[in-house]
Amino acid sequence: LPTTARATSSRRRAPALTRWFPARTFGSRSIFNARFMPDGQTRVFSGMPDVGTVSRLDIIRPDHPDPVPFGPDSTHLLSVSKTGEIAVLTHASYLGVHRLFVSGTLSTFSLGGEAPHEVTTGVREADWGLDGKTMAVIRDSSGTDLLEYPVGTVRIRSQGYLSDPRI
Repeated sequence: LPTTARATSSRRRAPALTRWFPARTFGSRSIFNARFMPDGQTRVFSGMPDVGTVSRLDIIRPDHPDPVPFGPDSTHLLSVSKTGEIAVLTHASYLGVHRLFVSGTLSTFSLGGEAPHEVTTGVREADWGLDGKTMAVIRDSSGTDLLEYPVGTVRIRSQGYLSDPRI
């Protein structure tokens, strides 16, 4: 064998990195959105525990393996900031079945904090900015989708469907 072939064949390959996430929910439920909190262990998710019920938020903490409901009913999770602020849609309405179309009032709150603080209405999706204070939102305005960043500053108008903003 040529020298280069011998050198390559004698190198050991690093083992492949594998991520493993243990199951944390065992009941039958629809989960629409889930995020890790900044600690990397606590998980928050929104979904419907039973068919025909309203969406709610649940949290799974490292020291308690079962999901625990929190926050008001009819709440849909959108994003978690690097500081632990949670962006949600309150008064969430489901508008479609083929894709999860949700609209409601963009609200924010902290775990263990007071009731959600309403930011703006008519929002479908949102994500926190890198500063943990500003947000990008998507909303429908008379059949035109708007991408705003920060909230109130329109960056894109589209007759098509905008979704899944990420910063």
